[in-house]
Amino acid sequence: MLFFRLTIIVSHVFITVSLCDVRLSHLNKDYLLTSRLDYANSVLYRIPAKYISRLQRTQNTLARVVAGNRTPGSNLATLSKLHWLPVHDRIKFKIATMTHKIATMTYW
Repeated sequence: MLFFRLTIIVSHVFITVSLCDVRLSHLNKDYLLTSRLDYANSVLYRIPAKYISRLQRTQNTLARVVAGNRTPGSNLATLSKLHWLPVHDRIKFKIATMTHKIATMTYW
């Protein structure tokens, strides 16, 4: 079930990349592609490393598309240039953000 879910997420990301118009601004590409990658990633907390590595490879490819790099280089440098976190850190950040929102929620 988890493998099937990851396959769908990855395929949706690459379909979005293939349909993405090159005339889109950097900000629009960034939002469009990362929103597909981040979809429900809080569910992926504590999954095996082999699944995280698959999503990380997808994110590295997206970073090259958004940054306009034709050749694979330093993935970490490209991610930091775009101000993107690696996948495992993105998952932890999303959970921390959701926890903070719940903890600081005010009731009427």
